[in-house]
Amino acid sequence: MALATMYSKAALDDPRMPPLHGFIVDHKVRPESSEEAEWVAEHLRSKLGIPSTVIPLTWPGQIDQSDNTRFEADARRLRYQALGLACREHNIKSLMIAHHLEDQAETIFMRLINFRFRTGLAGVRAVDWLPECYGIHGVNRSGDLSDEEANAQAPFAFERGGIRILRPLLPFTKDRLIATCKEHGTQWVEDKTNHIATFTVRNAIRHVAKNHKLPVALQTRSLVRLSQNMQDRVQQHIEQAERAFEKTLLKFDVQTGSLIMRLPPVSALSDKPIVTPSDATKARNTAVYLMERITQLVSPLERPALGQMSSTIDSTYPELARIEAGEDGTQPQSQPAQSKESSSVNVHDVWFIKWDSASPFEEPNSKSSGLRHVSKASANPHNEWLLCRLPRRASEETRQVGWVTIPPSTSTTATATTTQQWHLFDGRHWIRVHNHGPNPLVLRHLPLSTLISLRVSRPRATDLKEGKDTPFDDSTAYLKAAVSLVEPHQAASALMGLFEQDVATGEQRLVALPTLGASLEPPLGTCKWDVRYKAVDFGAGRAAQDVLSCSVTGEAMERRVWKMRRKWNFISQTAERARVGVKPGHRGGSRVYKPEREWKEGGGRKKQHQHQHQHQKKRDGQSKKFPLNNNNKDKEGFRYRDNGHGPST
Repeated sequence: MALATMYSKAALDDPRMPPLHGFIVDHKVRPESSEEAEWVAEHLRSKLGIPSTVIPLTWPGQIDQSDNTRFEADARRLRYQALGLACREHNIKSLMIAHHLEDQAETIFMRLINFRFRTGLAGVRAVDWLPECYGIHGVNRSGDLSDEEANAQAPFAFERGGIRILRPLLPFTKDRLIATCKEHGTQWVEDKTNHIATFTVRNAIRHVAKNHKLPVALQTRSLVRLSQNMQDRVQQHIEQAERAFEKTLLKFDVQTGSLIMRLPPVSALSDKPIVTPSDATKARNTAVYLMERITQLVSPLERPALGQMSSTIDSTYPELARIEAGEDGTQPQSQPAQSKESSSVNVHDVWFIKWDSASPFEEPNSKSSGLRHVSKASANPHNEWLLCRLPRRASEETRQVGWVTIPPSTSTTATATTTQQWHLFDGRHWIRVHNHGPNPLVLRHLPLSTLISLRVSRPRATDLKEGKDTPFDDSTAYLKAAVSLVEPHQAASALMGLFEQDVATGEQRLVALPTLGASLEPPLGTCKWDVRYKAVDFGAGRAAQDVLSCSVTGEAMERRVWKMRRKWNFISQTAERARVGVKPGHRGGSRVYKPEREWKEGGGRKKQHQHQHQHQKKRDGQSKKFPLNNNNKDKEGFRYRDNGHGPST
């Protein structure tokens, strides 16, 4: 009530202040809680002129309200989720909470008991994102992007928005707030369960702090001072890490959620030379925040645990470990410390892979910008890494973790929640699916078996040997083309797939790869989808278009499908001619493929010029325009000549 009183008084003096709406949460734990909540709401309306809404909590059946060990955490989660949904309904972007100084001290005390040291001792922040609302669209850093804005960007846009939580009363004690209410004649109600010492851990701490004389280090002022000191230290590292992040080169693929980065030199981690072990330790702490900042771009988790992020530092910045080991006396100078450096690190479902290929930040030798077409470097001298989603575990697929089922829109079980809701898939892509078909659709990760089948680009050798008819499958051509275009190939291991599930048998058939914009051909016309990437921050002065990399486009898929079809038919025809006794290398059609071995044995460039000369008039000069040379070579080792009627490569 003190917060509402002070805000309403300030609004009278400054009409520019945003209008206020009061939310009162009824936890439904005590019989009289509903009556008290209605009294508070009416008091806000009549005495302070603040429109108010009572939010009754609905406790799921699986939650035991009598379990004191879980009650506080469950109540907190349900309370914040209900508040978030209420804010979304009223189009509110900032939620003020009346947490005070004693609340901060109790939080620090609880974290000391639970051994949550270092950053845990920073306590709650005055400004933060609304907690416990992960995956709720319009609440969790999303909802402010209009459909028109999303469609204007390619291949899809980044979400933005969300609800902030503000704690303006953290510096003030509860006694000070009570005095404020008394001064203005504002009545208030206290939850009686807050005075039951055995009800929750926080209640026990509150009881001890009020009724016992604690050591000075554990008293309220000391705990709050500890929190402020830790916040200041953390903020220094965050600011230094942000400066290093702005020097980090990024190449981000929004379709696969993968990232190639070039880290700045180790000197960027500190504002002074890193010489002593103490300097290296401080730089390491900054590097941890830098890795967290970068990992958040691709991680499927809400907020990666900072403590575990340190496992990446020995590989990304091995110089720090050498400085720490060489100067603190733990290792003889003549004997180097055992290195923990690795070219592959897994942390928080993010796969760190040392990028040893040619740098994507350098000008490639070829005209193509794709990573596959950049010539391999014998050794990449830069500190570059590939970050992508760690492949899913088999147990997760067996338990159907993260699967989303979208029933047909005409189904009796279909609701607005399942047919029009935005889903946060794998913690990275927001997707909304409209199912107009007769069968349910399942949104899940692409299984390894399906991924392997999509990589098949030629007929089976046994089928060719037995003379079986092996026509090119046009229906899955665009799905295969899209997967083949994903660069680098490790990023394809966590692709999102949309499957049609047969109601009778339960069998699933892949119908689309939403993030790649690929579907069965011809399109089924049974589903449509919208995709957006989660809200990310690429740093000050760096827009999304400056770092985006998109390898799978509609034009690229068209070219790849045309190429795959020609190659498939050539292999089938060549195998059939070989099976019936026709010599290899027989020319037919407008395009000629030759395996590498046959090309060399057949005379190579000499035969090439002879053939061009013989057919120069027939081709109306096309052989001069499209000569057969060493650059016309696809990834399977075939050389070809284009007559100009097909798409160029």
